[in-house]
Amino acid sequence: AFADLSDVTVATSDPATNTNPSTGVGTLWLNKTSGNLWCCTNATTNSNQWTNLGAGSSNIGMDPTGGTETTASGYKYHTFTSSGTLTAPVSKSGVDILIVAGGGGGGGRYNSGGGGAGGMLEYTSQTINGSHTVTVGAGGAGGAHATDGTDGGNSSVSGLSLTTAVGGGGGGGYTGQSGGDGYGNAGGSSGGASGYSGTDREGVEEGAPASGRGDYGGKGGTYAAGGGGGKTTAADSGSNTQGGDGGAGKAWLNGTSYAGGGGGADYNASGAQGVGGTGGGGAGGSHGNGNVNGAGTLEATDGSTNTGGGGGGASGYGAATDTDAQAIGGNGGSGIVIFRYAT
Repeated sequence: AFADLSDVTVATSDPATNTNPSTGVGTLWLNKTSGNLWCCTNATTNSNQWTNLGAGSSNIGMDPTGGTETTASGYKYHTFTSSGTLTAPVSKSGVDILIVAGGGGGGGRYNSGGGGAGGMLEYTSQTINGSHTVTVGAGGAGGAHATDGTDGGNSSVSGLSLTTAVGGGGGGGYTGQSGGDGYGNAGGSSGGASGYSGTDREGVEEGAPASGRGDYGGKGGTYAAGGGGGKTTAADSGSNTQGGDGGAGKAWLNGTSYAGGGGGADYNASGAQGVGGTGGGGAGGSHGNGNVNGAGTLEATDGSTNTGGGGGGASGYGAATDTDAQAIGGNGGSGIVIFRYAT
């Protein structure tokens, strides 16, 4: 009888990756309840692979591994919030991939620009096979007094013909002199320009949209600062008192928005700071009433973790010293890499 063969198991359950057959490769496993039949095609202790020989498609031990693994709405997700490795034991096609770099930090006081969003790359119907190194970029640090924010870190996936997502540009910081360099930095999206360093100082942008780069940071106003650029829109420019809003990010296939720009700082106003762009951008700092720790003075806020959002620019007028929190730009949000495929 079939069940009497030495390299056959007949059971009422399916084999598993940790089902270690003593007869190794070629061992057959029949689930007599479902009628599915498998053959062991890779006998590695606790990492065995079983190929379904019948009409079923339930191969076992063949799916990729790595990152945080979840299942939702008919898809399996591998989410990397920090660097790691995705391993596909066998070729897997139909994979959608999101790569978001770290957002740029907001500029340091006074009246400083928001950080630009990290670059956001989207791919569909990719094929993965073997091991792929996943690098997730860190968010850039907010600038100290009179310095630009730091650019965000790049994110990438090795072993595939995919472009590296470039970190967001840091927001422009106050330079202390009219006409000084208060520009936002270039990057995935460019940082906003500082106000109070001369008007018409726009964040720099480089690269084509095909490289995952977003949009321009806003110009610095007479005093208030521009926001950082987002994935889908440029940031608003600052005015005399109103800080520019960060540029909008973009929603991915999972419904979550990423890569929003940071808001620019306001001037001589309470609550006029630029808001962060959708997709994790941080809000700019607020001048408030101009007194140390006075009414309405606010710190710049950080970009949201694992969104690539830019940090808010610091106003800094409420800070007692150059090193107080209100004088420091918001940090950019870290990046993220996600793989998904139909279950």
